[in-house]
Amino acid sequence: MATLPLPPSISRLKLDDLVERLGNDRGWSATEARDAELWYRRFLALSYSRSRRPIYAISELSDDLWHEHILATKRYRADCQRIFKQYLDHTPVAGGRTRLGGTRLERARVMYEKAFGSAPMDLSEACYTPFRPPKR
Repeated sequence: MATLPLPPSISRLKLDDLVERLGNDRGWSATEARDAELWYRRFLALSYSRSRRPIYAISELSDDLWHEHILATKRYRADCQRIFKQYLDHTPVAGGRTRLGGTRLERARVMYEKAFGSAPMDLSEACYTPFRPPKR
């Protein structure tokens, strides 16, 4: 099965320091740290490829990494500009973390499987991440 290629702007992202800090804070194993980074990069690639269409879900570990990336505000803005030509918003769900269930979770799982041949095992965090490609 073909895998959606990561755009160079995503594959070259410097995330090592964020993954290390977050992994130390959360007590992640080496496998959890690798999975968080892998699925965060894939989430960004899926967001890029789908542009205006929602993804609905991100894995729990990747969502933690996304939050850590956002907290490095200048860096996150610059990375989004390089990848998307604009800021990729992360809109919190009312009431804090919300587990996604039902139809939207299944749609998200199918999107990941179609793009990458598999979906993250911890795919459960509700998110809605379409971005608007800049007008040319």
